[in-house]
Amino acid sequence: MSNTDASGEKRVTGTSERREQIIQRLRQQGSVQVNDLSALYGVSTVTIRNDLAFLEKQGIAVRAYGGA
Repeated sequence: MSNTDASGEKRVTGTSERREQIIQRLRQQGSVQVNDLSALYGVSTVTIRNDLAFLEKQGIAVRAYGGA
C-alpha cells in the first residue's frame, strides 16, 4: 500500500499530519479557505474548522470570517 495519490503527492493520513500541512500552506500562501482544504484533504468542512480552531488556540493561525 502506498502513501501517495495518483499525482504522486503524499497523502495525509492523520490529524497531526493534516494540521502540519495546513501550517505549511499558511506559511506559503498567507491564507487558506475552508472549502479548499476540505476538498484537498478529503475531510468535512467541520473537520477543517476544528483544525483551524486548534491552530488558533495554539497561536499558530488567526481566523478571519466572511469576506467582502
